[in-house]
Amino acid sequence: MAKTVVFDFDGVIHSYTSGWQGETTIPDPPVPGIRESMREIHNAGYEVVVVSTRCATAKGKGAIEAWLYNNGLSEYIDKVCKEKPPAIAYIDDRAICFDGHPENLLKKIQSFKPWYKMPTLTPQNEPLTIEELREMDGEPVYIISEFYRISEWNIPNGIGEIVIAYDVPCAGMKEVIPSIKFIDGKELAVEKYGSSWLAYRRPPEGDEDTSNHSQRRNDNGCCSIHQRAEQDV
Repeated sequence: MAKTVVFDFDGVIHSYTSGWQGETTIPDPPVPGIRESMREIHNAGYEVVVVSTRCATAKGKGAIEAWLYNNGLSEYIDKVCKEKPPAIAYIDDRAICFDGHPENLLKKIQSFKPWYKMPTLTPQNEPLTIEELREMDGEPVYIISEFYRISEWNIPNGIGEIVIAYDVPCAGMKEVIPSIKFIDGKELAVEKYGSSWLAYRRPPEGDEDTSNHSQRRNDNGCCSIHQRAEQDV
């Protein structure tokens, strides 16, 4: 019988940078490196169980299962449930590991912070360099641009080209500009990086993706970034 390891969902697998948005709303990407770690644990023969209070309803459980599938994690997970089953270890961002000294518990509770709120453990969130961004294909990044009206998670998807057509000084004249492609179809000009847009490993403090991007799309639901780029490059 496989030994069981239990993972909490929010704050351990789901990065939870936007906080609680409802039991079926899971807006943020995986914690960096968690996919590789869960694969390693699963391949070592452990039964991997994910628990969450979201599973109190069928919709909440379904939302977790869909998120795990969409983020390439479901193949390393044996079960998703609400209640914690017997296990050899529980991995939770809100747990205090008991060390046999109950006299210290109150102090630990009063000073407790989850890992993502401990500045000594959280690396500086500087903008990625364009070289770092190019190396992050398939990994989630947080894009910010007042010019393009973007504040959202997205996933780089290779190098592309934006073709700009001019009628002046001569008809048919074209210019090809290197770009970073994203999984939802966006392409942002490399030469505008740093001046018109930036990418981060996580949202800068005070900036969250509110998931209200209606003003950024045209009537067909398609991004208008290409149009803006053609006007301003």
